[in-house]
Amino acid sequence: MSQLTEDMTGTQKSAVLCLALGPDAAGALLGQLEPDQLEAVTREMLSIDVVDPKVVEEVLKEYHSASLAPDHSVYGGMRAASTLLKETLGAGKAEALLSNATKDEDPPRLAYLEMMEPKLLANVLGEEHPQTVAVILAHLDMKFASETLEMLDKKLGTDVLFRMAKMDKIQPEVLSMIEDGLRGKAEASTTDQMETPGDAGKVAKILNMAPKGRDQEVLNEIGIVNQKLADRIRALMFVFEDLLLVDGKGIQRILRDLDSKDLSLALKGASPELKKHIRSNMSERAGQALEEEIELLGAVRISDVEAAQQRIMETVNELEEEGDVVVSRGGSDDEFIT
Repeated sequence: MSQLTEDMTGTQKSAVLCLALGPDAAGALLGQLEPDQLEAVTREMLSIDVVDPKVVEEVLKEYHSASLAPDHSVYGGMRAASTLLKETLGAGKAEALLSNATKDEDPPRLAYLEMMEPKLLANVLGEEHPQTVAVILAHLDMKFASETLEMLDKKLGTDVLFRMAKMDKIQPEVLSMIEDGLRGKAEASTTDQMETPGDAGKVAKILNMAPKGRDQEVLNEIGIVNQKLADRIRALMFVFEDLLLVDGKGIQRILRDLDSKDLSLALKGASPELKKHIRSNMSERAGQALEEEIELLGAVRISDVEAAQQRIMETVNELEEEGDVVVSRGGSDDEFIT
């Protein structure tokens, strides 16, 4: 055992290991723990700020995984633990577990801000004095603070960093005043975001019904102003179940470009109608092989199914753009001769 980890408990090492491996790999480990063990590991993840890369490496070596040693620090805290647990256990179980793990502890000052999106918090902080912003970011998870800082005006961000570097210890009363003043603004900002009428999903549905070609014209125009928004709408326009809109010939063309593992995984979360549509456009032998592969998968994570479906839809979108596949969207006046 290394001197770096000899004073660490098994629970502490497990928490570091899970944070180092990330949601997917850590899921298998967390799934094998008893409820009390899981809660203990969660408590440790919440208490972690930053773990030295050398400590991470030694922990990984002890678990016979030296090849996975990272070259960067591992960040813990509420945001990291929450993300990890939601990915592996689902939002409901994660929230219950986090609640149990923190019920006997006073939450860190300003920790509630870490549940906001960095861009949204940056909008709130943009109206505050640079010294106030510096105090706030100094009391947040470092990775989250860095992401928020990137969203601020460059001049303000530079001023904030300068003030953070010169900052003395903050009195609890001052921090309490900042917290009280900011909480209302943060809650109001979050509510405003939830009530904003903008909805990329609605735009995607409208464009799905637009005549062929018009949808791309609109997306190109949106992309000139905001490419990320255009990409988001494009991704929402055509979901996996919409493969029902592709005819048999198109399905056969799509299948030629798909990885069989992705297809079987994606179909685990598909409707009976879509499974039948796919199966009817495969040979008897290929169809049987697909069904066997789906059965062999057993229980799978929803996130893995969604990822496989997304990879397939990326292939479908490429084929549609190339003209190899036709999607029979509503609103099209095109007629075909067979």
